[in-house]
Amino acid sequence: MNTNVLSVLRANAREQVENYLDQLPPLMMWGDFIFQLSTLAYSKLSLSDSWTWAAQGRIGKPDLLQYTGKKRPTLKFDCELYATLINPSLLTMALTKYGLINDVSDDPVEQLRLQASTKTPLMLVAGTGKVMGFWVMTELSQVMDEFRPNSQAKHQTITLSLQYYGERLADGQTVPETLSLGFRDKDTRLREALKTMKKVIGGVFDG
Repeated sequence: MNTNVLSVLRANAREQVENYLDQLPPLMMWGDFIFQLSTLAYSKLSLSDSWTWAAQGRIGKPDLLQYTGKKRPTLKFDCELYATLINPSLLTMALTKYGLINDVSDDPVEQLRLQASTKTPLMLVAGTGKVMGFWVMTELSQVMDEFRPNSQAKHQTITLSLQYYGERLADGQTVPETLSLGFRDKDTRLREALKTMKKVIGGVFDG
């Protein structure tokens, strides 16, 4: 069976371009990490609030409850990671080189671990651009349940928890109400890509 290498490359390039143009908007950003289909997408997001009441025992009577304060809110992310959706191909690297898309690591979970290990509260921004204050990671669980022949994980279930730190890191710090996650619709990205290609092609002929 003969394989037309050029046809395979064309098909791969066409698929990568279509994936790039049809990129889904980001779900959320914590620090420098953006939750989305090409990195780590969550299927369930849970917000927990809790209030603390201290019990004081009394002889022959029910405990006396005294309110001592509210605990920090906690966000729990239930995510699934498919290795096939993270594909840094040659075309992806070329687009990255010219600033058309951001670089995507082969291991987004490791990116989260590195951010958590900085021991610094990081800004959390919703997909709408709303700034939700600063949060810290308190827990990360990684379960691998499908594997390739080389023992690399094909599918993973990731659970992580973020706890609210505060509106700002220091008194007097200016924090914007909204922040752009850099998402551009299909038409905008197509126009920018064509504009960049014209510059590159023009530069080749000018040289």
